[in-house]
Amino acid sequence: AQAIWLKLVWDQVPSASLGGRRLVPKGAVAAMTLEDDEQIDDMTISLQMQQFLDEWHFRVLNANMAASWNRTQTLVAAMDLFEAHGLPISAEEKWELASGDEDEMVEVLVGKMSPALRRSFEHFALQLQLIVSTATRVRAALDESDTKEVARIVEEGDKGITQHILKQTVIEAASQVGEKKDIRNSWSK
Repeated sequence: AQAIWLKLVWDQVPSASLGGRRLVPKGAVAAMTLEDDEQIDDMTISLQMQQFLDEWHFRVLNANMAASWNRTQTLVAAMDLFEAHGLPISAEEKWELASGDEDEMVEVLVGKMSPALRRSFEHFALQLQLIVSTATRVRAALDESDTKEVARIVEEGDKGITQHILKQTVIEAASQVGEKKDIRNSWSK
C-alpha cells in the first residue's frame, strides 16, 4: 500500500493535469511566476523547501507509512520528486544527505538548484502538496473501506488528480488480483 501511495504521487510529477495545465512541461522546468532575470535568494528557497518537507513528513505519518518507511527512506522519496523536477542529484548523494542533518540537506539541495528551478519551486511544491494530500485522503478512506468518503473526495477534488489516483488504484488492485491468482494456480498444479 505504501508503494501505491508513492507511485500515485510520483506518477503525477511529470504529467499532472491541474485545471488544464501540466505540472511540469515535458523536458523543461517551468518558470511559473517570476521574470527570467529575477533571482530567489537561498533563504527564501530554504524556507519553501523546509515547509514542503514538514508537510511531506506529516503526510507520511498521517498515511501510516512511517510503519514501513524510516526517516531516511522518506527523505529519499522526497528527493526523488525533486530530481524528477530537475534537481541534479545522484542516488548515492540522496542517501548520504537523507542520513544526515535535515538543515544541512536543505542547504545542499538549495545550492544545487538552477535559477529556473528556483523560480518554479514554490509552484511545484504547492502542486505536490495538493497531490499528496489528495492521495493520502483517498488512501485513508480506502483503508477504512469508506466508499462514501472516497466518492466525496473524488467529487470535490481536482478531477485530473482524483481520476489519475483512481486509475492507478484500479491498476494496482488488478495487479494484486493477478498475483493472488498466480499463487493460487501454483498450488493447484
